[in-house]
Amino acid sequence: MKKSLFFYISILMVCITSIFLVSCGSGIQKGDSSGWGDTEPEKVQPEISKVENQTVAVDNEVNVKVKVKNAFELNLRADIQSGEYAQVWSVDLDKNSNQSERNKTFIVNIKGYKKGVCTVNLEIGSVNSTFSLEVIEKDSMPIIIVPSNVINEAGFNETVKINVVILNVKKDEKLIIKEQGNNSYFEDIKVTQSQSNERDFEITVKTSNKETFKKSAVLELSYPGAKDRVINFVIYGPNKKAIEDIDGDLKEIISEVKNASYSSIINKINEIYSGLYLRESDIDLNNSKIESNKKAYLVISSESQHYKGTKNLNYLHKWDIDFAIETKDLGYLRGNDDTPSNKEIINKINELNKDLNITENDVNITVDQDYGAKLNILLESKETSENFANNTFLQLEYFKQTDINNVVKNKYLGILKDTGEKPLLESLLNKITALNNVNDLKIEDYFIKENSLSNNEAIILCSDNNLYYYGEFKVTFKYYKCIDLAEYIDEYDLGKIKIQSNSPTLKELISYIEKVNPGKTLDEKELNFSFESNDEAKIIANENSLKYISFVVVWYEIDK
Repeated sequence: MKKSLFFYISILMVCITSIFLVSCGSGIQKGDSSGWGDTEPEKVQPEISKVENQTVAVDNEVNVKVKVKNAFELNLRADIQSGEYAQVWSVDLDKNSNQSERNKTFIVNIKGYKKGVCTVNLEIGSVNSTFSLEVIEKDSMPIIIVPSNVINEAGFNETVKINVVILNVKKDEKLIIKEQGNNSYFEDIKVTQSQSNERDFEITVKTSNKETFKKSAVLELSYPGAKDRVINFVIYGPNKKAIEDIDGDLKEIISEVKNASYSSIINKINEIYSGLYLRESDIDLNNSKIESNKKAYLVISSESQHYKGTKNLNYLHKWDIDFAIETKDLGYLRGNDDTPSNKEIINKINELNKDLNITENDVNITVDQDYGAKLNILLESKETSENFANNTFLQLEYFKQTDINNVVKNKYLGILKDTGEKPLLESLLNKITALNNVNDLKIEDYFIKENSLSNNEAIILCSDNNLYYYGEFKVTFKYYKCIDLAEYIDEYDLGKIKIQSNSPTLKELISYIEKVNPGKTLDEKELNFSFESNDEAKIIANENSLKYISFVVVWYEIDK
């Protein structure tokens, strides 16, 4: 009997437990593939926030923020009904959103192509929404112009007025001002549009009793079709800001000069702590000290209105390489390889930029051929460099040099003729060029080795400014000093001549040439001639003549 009773009680407990488990599981989704997170209702749907109508100029881009509630793992899609006017380039998560978050902000990037109005479709899951996009001409794009003084300074409960101008203002559109991040730095924000000039706006803000330090107070300005702008405020309380409260490790300071300065250190502090606005006048320069490009000690002047205290600072100061290298046209380099080596480029940079002392450990070098010998060089500072930062572009002409003996292989020049006691360099180079089928060898790129020139040999060297060749070579030849007919004959007009036939013979021409040039004789066997016209003849040195070179033209009148 006891066993039977125990059996029935056990059956009853199992049934009750099963009913309890089923009941507890009803209506709850446990992270299925639909994209909803754990413990979320099955039927929750995304909600796309309303997007105001947008404006973009032709060939410009606009980034549209779209907030989605209950997005979970789903992604937003966007397209345009008519691609004639604009195109969606990308849809990305906002930098402050995370893929695993329930509510997200997406950035839809759209580029305008043609003036007109189109509709942008938004879709996430089964939910859709739209907004209108107007593409306008560039010249009609609104532009918000804020005062050039980027930082505004104010105390507690202070009223500040700022004038803003909007170019290409639109009728019935409003300038929207709001505080970034809702940090409560401002008690009141008002915008007034001028009645006399609709493009002029006055912003009136009243600060609260909250001072800035790590971050500045920021006003965001937005206007339909215009790029958003911001206005920054540094707000001071009744007590001076203590610089002891800043982190002493400033990490990396990049400036336009080689060594750290108070200006560069202060700029870095203001960059990290946008809620401060330190000036060099706040520093006690007599008691402060910049120890190196890695350490400094700052003392705030007792006369500083808003700051106090002292601070030891550590940092790594780096020289912006674009400012460090003043001479960016490196001229030319010569070498034996197809492109210059990194070492050759760096040596050239240091040669032209004194006190730079850049090394291969400081930079990465990328060489791109422009055209011909011209090279474009990208110089990128390595992250590991302790001296330089950023990048710059350089120009260089590079000439690959060859041993002159690799192109001048025929070194016996045969017979050379000229008017001097020894051959000229120009004559030697002309004969070398003809015999070796090379480009013209420019006379300024070569010279004859001292005491090497004779009537049968010479040693020719490449000069230091030779861009294409290096080295020296010896040539041999047989040289003959000759008479240049063009210089030898002074009188070219032979006057009236008597001849035996219809045209003069070479012998008759020589006779009359000698007659009008007393004391000058010509050897008929070394010469030839041709008629230029009925009364002109060219007297030419035979090619194999070892006595004459060149030619002379004479004219005459046949005596009939």
